[in-house]
Amino acid sequence: MNSIREIRLKVSDLFEIDPQSGNDAKDLGAITAYVLKHYGFLPKPIAVTLEDDEVVISFPEEADAKKEEARRLADRAVKRASEGNYEKAIGIYKRVLELQPSFHSARRDLAMAYVEVGDVESATNHLIEVLRLDAKDAWSW
Repeated sequence: MNSIREIRLKVSDLFEIDPQSGNDAKDLGAITAYVLKHYGFLPKPIAVTLEDDEVVISFPEEADAKKEEARRLADRAVKRASEGNYEKAIGIYKRVLELQPSFHSARRDLAMAYVEVGDVESATNHLIEVLRLDAKDAWSW
């Protein structure tokens, strides 16, 4: 059975990004809608709870077999990118993230591959998702 992973965020930090939603800071329905919109890439099912001033986002850990396959594919994507074949790397990274959506180093590398092909918008979107997974990931800033 898979274990459960959590992301913990301060309610105030969650709505700092979107100040128009500030009135919703104590409304679990509004918080859940926000989380599902911005963290929808996480494995399902996603559970959202409030604990004091924190939002707790819980989601299942990916199965070991999927994680192993994702790691193997990520290594292949790195090789393709290092050869300058960024389009091929992008396709492989997308498959990696289908298998393991929380694989944040693969998401970072996918963003870099998008930069290399000139798709800055996609790169930015993936870096934002990396920061949602780990706000302390300095590389993504």
